[in-house]
Amino acid sequence: MKKLLRLGLLTTLLSSSLIAGAGISTGGKAGTYIKIGQDISKTCSDVVPLEVFESKGSLDNYNKIVKDPNVKFIIAQYDVLQYMNTIGQKDAKKIKMVYPLYNEEIHIITKANMNITKLSELNGKKVAIGVKGSGTWVTTSLLIEKADLKWEVVYVGVKDALKSIVKGEIDALVTVAGVPTKLLSKMPENASEVIKIASLNDPILDNLYAKSTIKAKSYPFQTNAVNTYSIKSILATYDYSPGQPSYKRVQKLFKCINNNLEKLQNGAGHPKWNEVNFENYKDVNWDLHRAVKASLSKEPKKTANDGSAKSSILNALGGM
Repeated sequence: MKKLLRLGLLTTLLSSSLIAGAGISTGGKAGTYIKIGQDISKTCSDVVPLEVFESKGSLDNYNKIVKDPNVKFIIAQYDVLQYMNTIGQKDAKKIKMVYPLYNEEIHIITKANMNITKLSELNGKKVAIGVKGSGTWVTTSLLIEKADLKWEVVYVGVKDALKSIVKGEIDALVTVAGVPTKLLSKMPENASEVIKIASLNDPILDNLYAKSTIKAKSYPFQTNAVNTYSIKSILATYDYSPGQPSYKRVQKLFKCINNNLEKLQNGAGHPKWNEVNFENYKDVNWDLHRAVKASLSKEPKKTANDGSAKSSILNALGGM
């Protein structure tokens, strides 16, 4: 099973098609990646013009930035980059983080009459784990390997998987995406008669990802809060060196996002921007781009008075 999963990952990596243009590779139409990419493109269009490309997700984005010179930035789950490095993909370490983004929650959606809290409780069941090449597919494949799960896997996206649950063709689906996802948000209240989001408490996941909560009413059919786990997504790019035009592009985009973050969090962007904080880069086990590090080193150091209202008043009063 492990060899087949790894072979599948590599096969998809090598076979993904290239795209034309110049910009940022994101995700599918109904996902959060593409919305975040559109926010970045719109906000920073005067500084770094970027076209937003659809993709199959994190792994597809990795392939495109490695192979297609027109793709300058990607959004990806950082565990995908870790995995590609683990299995010997030498280009993985050449991809560096520009900005830590938001948490992506693991959604386990089952038939309404099922009550599970652990992944192993789906052993022997038909479970859709995403389209090959998507971040969901990679993360779920990792979980299957690490937990030695005995699922009967189906490789389809969320839309088709939901249809299959309704028809009784499969038992559950996995999707890793930021709350709220566009497709699940379209589900009516009475969808709760057919599907539910499983509330998880799994020791296997405890050792891999951060605990998280999908708040009650995040989706029309979800009345109660749901315990789950989350994975950090990041904005990333190739490890351009000083002197390359793309190196300056990285610095400009970093500064643009940093300077406009409050605006994005106050209605100008997707709700997941409210989870974004640059300081979270310290919690991501992946290298920060050297262009970003250089930008940080050039920022003026704050004095004791900076950021303190009391100090500012005393300073204005001449230290009284």
